[in-house]
Amino acid sequence: MRKSGIYLILMTFAFILPPLPTAASEIPNIAVYVTSGRVSDKITGEENRALATFILDALIKSGRFVAIERSDRFVEQLELEQVKQRSGAVDDNDIRRLGIQAGVQFVCIADITRVLDAYQISARIVDIETARVAAMGVSLSSMESAEELRRVSEEIVGKMLPALPPHRRNQIMREFSGSRGRDTIPAASQVKETAPEKPRPESESKSEKEKKYYSVYNSSAVVIQAGFGTAFNAEVTLRLNQWEQRIDLGLGYLNTENNEGVEVNFFYTLQTHGDYINLCGGFGTSLFMYYDKDLFFDDEYLNYDLGLGIQAGAETVLERVVLGAYARWMWYLDEKSQLTFGVSVGRLF
Repeated sequence: MRKSGIYLILMTFAFILPPLPTAASEIPNIAVYVTSGRVSDKITGEENRALATFILDALIKSGRFVAIERSDRFVEQLELEQVKQRSGAVDDNDIRRLGIQAGVQFVCIADITRVLDAYQISARIVDIETARVAAMGVSLSSMESAEELRRVSEEIVGKMLPALPPHRRNQIMREFSGSRGRDTIPAASQVKETAPEKPRPESESKSEKEKKYYSVYNSSAVVIQAGFGTAFNAEVTLRLNQWEQRIDLGLGYLNTENNEGVEVNFFYTLQTHGDYINLCGGFGTSLFMYYDKDLFFDDEYLNYDLGLGIQAGAETVLERVVLGAYARWMWYLDEKSQLTFGVSVGRLF
């Protein structure tokens, strides 16, 4: 009686507990199908089957796939479907339908095409669940010997493997029911594939702070700024940013103690980026154009004045909107030196 009770408990746990995942269950299965269209008298069904065997052998040796059980039956169903359609090819939707029925996860489909004095062998791996082409490979071959078939099969598989996504890993998840939980293994359709890691852009090799601001301060901007002091200036500036340096091209209005007119600025600026505030400073030149009065002829004429200066400031960027404050000192050939303090607002583009 005691043995019967223990046996009953063990059988109960055997039905309740889910099966543990094994290494083999983590590797998807695959079948290989070579279309049986007649390319020439030299290529027959035997060559097609030999090519399929070599491709399957190379796929299994890669460790990425395992062969399905009774794969010959699945291939026979594909060949019957090809005869039924009378078109010399099987549609991918039909392959997916037959693959689902046979429990196939991936199918490698190979086509042979005559190209001058050689044969082009193109293969593609189709994910049965999503009907997506996971990888493709193309190669040329003379198909003159079994060794040549093995070589071209390994070459095609070698071209397809780098494009394949990682295995679908069985992930153990915890489900809670009331006060008691148990480990369950989700179905393969519930486990998401991990996309291949994309090559990192050059900016991601920088520090975390640089990665945060690289996309922002590698963009150009249009800024409007105005300053007061010994003179008043208002200008529109085009900034050409290159991370830690930029070029400012400005066009605006300048009103000094003696004259007023149009000013064209060119500044080279260095900038450092903090978490919230960014500091900048640089030097440049200015061309000041204004109308002056001739004392002898009582007439006005256009005059030019060249200035050299430095500027420094602080700014921040909020949702690609630039907000800042600056100080600028300019020394002119004819005018007095001017010191202005101002604010700026603009937008990155």
